[in-house]
Amino acid sequence: QYSGEQSQTTPVETVRVMFEGQTHLLGVSYLPEIDWFDLTLMDTRGLVDLRDVIVLPTLLVVLFMIAVGTFRLVLTRSLIQPMANLSATIGKVGSADFTMDELPDHDSKDEMGEVNQAVREMAESLRRYTGELESLVDERTKELSAATAALREKNTALDLLSRTDALTRLHNRHHVNESLDIEAGRSERSGEPCSVLLLDVDHFKSVNDTYGHEAGDVVLQRVAERLNAVTRAQDIVGRWGGEEFIVLLPATDVTK
Repeated sequence: QYSGEQSQTTPVETVRVMFEGQTHLLGVSYLPEIDWFDLTLMDTRGLVDLRDVIVLPTLLVVLFMIAVGTFRLVLTRSLIQPMANLSATIGKVGSADFTMDELPDHDSKDEMGEVNQAVREMAESLRRYTGELESLVDERTKELSAATAALREKNTALDLLSRTDALTRLHNRHHVNESLDIEAGRSERSGEPCSVLLLDVDHFKSVNDTYGHEAGDVVLQRVAERLNAVTRAQDIVGRWGGEEFIVLLPATDVTK
């Protein structure tokens, strides 16, 4: 009969027993209110071992970590590392270094393989075009150097021709005038004397009239040779005009 008061907790004793050939768990508790024993029989096959409850999630975590590590390894090998190699190679191509050491040499048909092949072809094309351009530049540089040297020689020849008398190969009047200005200025600054000789071939008209102008040209050439032979290296010998010659003597007074 229910008295309205809460009953005291009754301890339960548990033992393993064999029932119909299977291990069962038997729970025994005494009910003092009614002076009975409560027997509870439970098949252990329906129970879950606590160790299994702990091991299973642990196993799942381990398997998950292995899967993540494997995925990361595969991703690194198939995408991250190839992308890093590709980036390094493109940087080298930008610096005119066309070696493809970073790119794997394989016949992969995936996207990375196609990209690697495209980069290799690009680098090879750039290397070939760069080589051709360097050869062309080198060839043009040599041609330009040769042309510059030839032009310099021609300019030197033209400069000499512009300062030289065609018949006697002495300095012409233009060059003598420039030299006179230079030596006059130097003489004023240093106080050193500067002398000028003006020479004329006597009876030259008679030579031309008697023997012809070709003979007269030979006479002028011989006079020029004699003047060069008897003057110093620093003296300036020139043809002043016609049969007239001029000799500029730096650092020389009239007594010498």
